[in-house]
Amino acid sequence: MDLDRIATSIVGVYAKALYESTADDTDTILKNFDVFSRVCDKKVHRMLLSPHIYFESIGIIFDMMKESMDVKFINFLKVLVYNGRYRMFDSIKKMYCLLCDRKNNMQRCVVVSAVGLADDQKTNLENELAKKYNKTIDAEYVLDSSIIAGIVIKTDENQIDMSVRNELDQLYEYLRSAYYEK
Repeated sequence: MDLDRIATSIVGVYAKALYESTADDTDTILKNFDVFSRVCDKKVHRMLLSPHIYFESIGIIFDMMKESMDVKFINFLKVLVYNGRYRMFDSIKKMYCLLCDRKNNMQRCVVVSAVGLADDQKTNLENELAKKYNKTIDAEYVLDSSIIAGIVIKTDENQIDMSVRNELDQLYEYLRSAYYEK
């Protein structure tokens, strides 16, 4: 994912503005994103998305959160709601996380396998990925029996598919195209 190009989008502009204003304490802001996502139920989210919300109501909602969240984060949420951009909250959060990862030289990835990997396999895989990306690796491991065997590694930028399912799909396409060429 080209962060420089995406940073010029509306989502990117908001994420970058928040990041630049909180660069000294990104851990607190990341926690605030998670707390806010957990605390607010569907009714609150619908209300914040409503074009008919009264600005006084927004102030009351966010004032109740001042004790548990950073003031800069609360002000950021107010700006999103006032500007009708609250629907972009999840995308802005994702972009903010990517900006933090870039600063911390971290690469997040999802490793999909048909069976659970042993700890030494996970360590070896993470070491190889760290060499490939020249970054610290934060891997999430997911089981999916549909890949039959092997692994699939997904990052924001690409996917490395070393699964038996992928091999079978490629073989099928090859045989199908060979059959239709005749």
